[in-house]
Amino acid sequence: MSFKEFLKFKGDDSKTKTEEYYEKYVNNGAFPSIVLLKNENILDDVIKGIYNSILLKDVMLRGNIKDGFLLERRITFIFENIGNTVTSNSIANTFQSIGIKTRNETIDSYLGLLENAHTIYKASRFNIRGKEHLKGNAKYYCVDIGLRSVSVGRNKGNYGSILENIV
Repeated sequence: MSFKEFLKFKGDDSKTKTEEYYEKYVNNGAFPSIVLLKNENILDDVIKGIYNSILLKDVMLRGNIKDGFLLERRITFIFENIGNTVTSNSIANTFQSIGIKTRNETIDSYLGLLENAHTIYKASRFNIRGKEHLKGNAKYYCVDIGLRSVSVGRNKGNYGSILENIV
């Protein structure tokens, strides 16, 4: 949900609680089941359940991926780099630098699976021409910042990138 929709769901769009609700929006995301949750003690479990169900089970099943650990590492990398321009080559090189062998095709496949599951969105550059399109420079954004919180952790990372993702 957008923040405006989030406020409507909460049923209180008064100015007095806007800052408090915005903090919840940034930290927990805006899946309807999260927003409507009455018991905040189980909030983290519900967000983790959504993450595990969508990202791990659905994507692994559709992509016939056997190694969930590697998928999760790639998801975390994308979520840590929201708003940054990346290529499959730069991602593969990063993994190879820490001893994890991977190919550009594998990275492209995983990114496609995550896009098809509507968990990340790709924003390609529009001001390039010709051969530049072949480089695959793009920015990726998380569909809901709550998923990022599960993968990366709360309050970790560049707040500017998180805000860019929300916008």
